[in-house]
Amino acid sequence: LDEVLANIGIGWFHVWLLLLCGFGFSAAAMEVVVTSFLFPELRESWELSEYALGMLPIATSFGSTLGELFWGPLADFWGRRIVFLQSTVVVVVFGLLSAFAPGINTLMFLRFWVGFGYGGNIAIDLVMFTEMLPTKHRGIMLFALSCFWPLGQFFTTLLAWCIIPVYGWRYFLAAVVLPSLVAAVLRPLMPESPRWLLLHGEAAAAKEVCCQIATTNGKLLEEVGLAGGQELRLGHGVEKVESIAGLAQVMRLFDTGVWRTTCGLFFVISGLGFGGYMSGTFMPSLLAMRGASDDEIYQTLALSTLAQLPWILVAAVFSARLGRRIMLPAALLLSAVAMILFMVVHGAHAVTFVVCLQQGAMEFGYAVMHVYIAEAYPTNLRGTGMGFVSALGSFSSIAVPMLAAWLLEHAGKLALSKVTAGLVLACALATGMLLEVETKDRDLQDTETQSQKEVKEHMEDKDAATLDNASATTAIRRRPGADVEA
Repeated sequence: LDEVLANIGIGWFHVWLLLLCGFGFSAAAMEVVVTSFLFPELRESWELSEYALGMLPIATSFGSTLGELFWGPLADFWGRRIVFLQSTVVVVVFGLLSAFAPGINTLMFLRFWVGFGYGGNIAIDLVMFTEMLPTKHRGIMLFALSCFWPLGQFFTTLLAWCIIPVYGWRYFLAAVVLPSLVAAVLRPLMPESPRWLLLHGEAAAAKEVCCQIATTNGKLLEEVGLAGGQELRLGHGVEKVESIAGLAQVMRLFDTGVWRTTCGLFFVISGLGFGGYMSGTFMPSLLAMRGASDDEIYQTLALSTLAQLPWILVAAVFSARLGRRIMLPAALLLSAVAMILFMVVHGAHAVTFVVCLQQGAMEFGYAVMHVYIAEAYPTNLRGTGMGFVSALGSFSSIAVPMLAAWLLEHAGKLALSKVTAGLVLACALATGMLLEVETKDRDLQDTETQSQKEVKEHMEDKDAATLDNASATTAIRRRPGADVEA
């Protein structure tokens, strides 16, 4: 399969796939930041306390957590395509209903189900996209997909700026459903992942999908290796595997070959979750506390979301040269530095610059993390891994709104920034210690057995290098003639 995909290369099919997955990715990004624009409106119109407001992102995050845990393993069991479709429909239905919520309790219930739906978007979009790409172009295409995240947030900011002051927050909630609606209409046109089909013994269906990709890209079947009775297979002698559902599938993420990846990514997503709440969801409130006007807040947020785009390019360039693994703790470290600067700078321009830096660092980290997760886990665990790690991040961020409200009430915004920066720094340290697998320029693996073999080879190489260094150090320190004297 990898050879066939390499022969097909990148073409119009992948452009269409990028746009289709991009709409779903943008929709998830929009729903993530919607709450930040609702806080000021609901605080005034419904006269809610900070604790009551904090329950809204908690409800959404809790829904996202359950959705990621549900849709991810389901995609490994049922297939990518059907989960791809159903999760988007959930976002559309409950997103539209949110605009008619009569009170905070109903709104929390509806936003819970919106979070449940976009949890599937986050878990499956990258998996589906990754498995149809050739190894050579996989990195740059995945980073291209990441661009749709800040574009979705920028579009949300524009909608909030244009709609909320004139028409109110209800029309705004209805408007942000538009990308999800477009994705729901177009997604039935997308085929199933050929890699998933092969892993589940459906070689004929997988070959048909690859033929469709080749034809759309203007390639002859003969030149890509699909002519006549040629059989399509996975590499490394991998055959059909049995699907496992439920908790047993999730527990496989802690097998020998992938447990360090799972634990390391937990700290990555936690650090990004802590920082993302400060730079995204809570940033309008922090800016308002610093005396910024409504127009200044919208302008700062619009610029900060646009600032994320060049950081994705930076992430793509550095990841291609230095690898994905080292970029993850680097992104968390940069985010923590930006939080510290936010505490000490003064003036509108300086604050805008620091907010842009923080948003850029967060997007840098998210872009690299999404690529790393999709490449690090094998095919039979890729959906589960993406969903589980995302769920861990959502779960860890559930406590942040309540912690933020408590710190603001008892210690002030300076303590809030200090605590968050400290948590992000701790996550950066843990990430650097745990992650050990580099995925740059590596073919996708299909079972955890391959991952276990790779980790074993990595540890053997590491031990050999340690012995070589020790021998070299001993030779340098030995006195000339010591052996003869002995």
